Amino acid sequence: MRDLISHFIYYRFSRNWSYVFVSGFLLFLTVFIQILTGVFIACKLNNYFNVLQVIHSITASLIIILLYTHIYKSLYYRVDLGSHERYSFITGVVVFLFIFLVAFSGYVIPWGQMSFWGTKVITNYLDLLPIFGTRIKEGIWGSDFMSESITRPRFLSLHIILGCFL
Repeated sequence: MRDLISHFIYYRFSRNWSYVFVSGFLLFLTVFIQILTGVFIACKLNNYFNVLQVIHSITASLIIILLYTHIYKSLYYRVDLGSHERYSFITGVVVFLFIFLVAFSGYVIPWGQMSFWGTKVITNYLDLLPIFGTRIKEGIWGSDFMSESITRPRFLSLHIILGCFL
C-alpha cells in the first residue's frame, strides 16, 4: 500500500497536461460513471441498487460542478470571442442546457416531496408560453394535474431517451 501511495505522490506528469485536459478527463470519467450506473439502475440489480443510486446521484452533482467550472474558465480566459469561438460557445451553451434538461428529468424520478414540488414549479413556467404552453404542460403531466402513476414514468422515459442522445 505504501508503494501505491508513493507512486501517486511522486509520479511525474507531462508539462502539457493542463487544467483543461484534467477537467475534461474528469468530466468524461463522471459521464462514463453516469452511463454505467444508469444502465445498471435500469436493469434493477437488487443487491447493489441503493449503492448505484447514490453513486449516480453524486456523479450527477459532480458533472454540474465540473460544467460550471468549465464555463467559468471559458468566460474568464476568453473575453473577446471571435466568430469561431462564438460558435463553439453557443454549441457549449446548447449542450449545457441539454444536460440540465437531462438532470431535471432525473431529479423527478425519486418522486419525493422536493422533486414533486420542483416539478410542479418548473413545469408551471410552461404556462407562460403564449399559445401552446398549457397544452405542453398538460402533455408532460399526462392530465390537468400531476400524478405519480402518469407523470413519473414520462420523466423516466424522457431521462433515458435524452441520456442516450447525450
